Amino acid sequence: MERPDLGRHVSDDIESEIVDSLLDTVSARFSLSTQYYGLKAKLMGVRKLKYHERNVAYGDVVKRYSFEKTVRLIERVLGNLDSEFLEILHEFLRSGQMISTPVRERPVAPSAPITSFHSRPLSSSIIPESCMMFSHSPMNSAME
Repeated sequence: MERPDLGRHVSDDIESEIVDSLLDTVSARFSLSTQYYGLKAKLMGVRKLKYHERNVAYGDVVKRYSFEKTVRLIERVLGNLDSEFLEILHEFLRSGQMISTPVRERPVAPSAPITSFHSRPLSSSIIPESCMMFSHSPMNSAME
């Protein structure tokens, strides 16, 4: 084999160049995690976080986002990454695959869980006109 990890890449169906690019990108920006954990340690009043303290929550998140504002934020992020990601998001929105609001349903059997999740209808103000033709799936219409 050309390199020791090639067998793993083949079994994972990923090209070695992609793995190398990811490693290079993460390594080049490793200072971000150092800065993040340094700030978190400072906020928690310690010199350095212990390994098990890395995931300790700090503070409460009190800001709430409407579904529409959340979609706009995700559109902006995905659009900056790759237009294909944005197209996938819009397809999810058009087809009613976007999960956003828990809805209680009658269980099928006594042991069945009583909560399932469905998407809610979107306002046309957040989806481009060209994407609106499938914005209300039968599942969404039943919830209105």
